[in-house]
Amino acid sequence: MALEGDFHDLPDGTVRLDLSDGSSTLLSDRGPDAHVIMQRTADGAEFTDFQGDNPGHVEFPDGTSGDYHYLADGRVELVMSDGSVTIMSGTGEDALILSQTTAEGDVYSQFDAEGHPGHVVFHS
Repeated sequence: MALEGDFHDLPDGTVRLDLSDGSSTLLSDRGPDAHVIMQRTADGAEFTDFQGDNPGHVEFPDGTSGDYHYLADGRVELVMSDGSVTIMSGTGEDALILSQTTAEGDVYSQFDAEGHPGHVVFHS
């Protein structure tokens, strides 16, 4: 089944696009200069504080949140509210996890194509 959606003009001038997969996007308006204000995935994660196409903040349904930092070398750092940090090769579906540091300080790296770490350094 093809993905489809409906546009809703809201009283404040913004436009919400609700998609058949349960996700939605809030746009600043319908014009050619419209920008993304918020995106919500079908599983309830909400992305906000967009800088161009890139979100600056995420809120997950379990109550955790995170802030994205876009590094000069193209990597992306996601710092979570629980103190954990994930570093990715970039953005989008092709981004790969490069390292994950838990709130306790354990560092996982050398991730394979399935997202499994190949190496870990435990915090002592």
